[in-house]
Amino acid sequence: MFLNQKKAQTKYTALNINPKLTMEQRHVLERIFDLITQEYEKEVAEKFVNLIASKY
Repeated sequence: MFLNQKKAQTKYTALNINPKLTMEQRHVLERIFDLITQEYEKEVAEKFVNLIASKY
């Protein structure tokens, strides 16, 4: 069971603590958040990530 939980973890705490998201949804959002953080400055990226995470 612990191994399954480990696989479901992402580097974004907001995704990891949200019980409504499936593992697949977490990974899709993680990829989106990665793209945002690559394309925008840190402060702007954090705003986008937090806004999206808050809607789920």
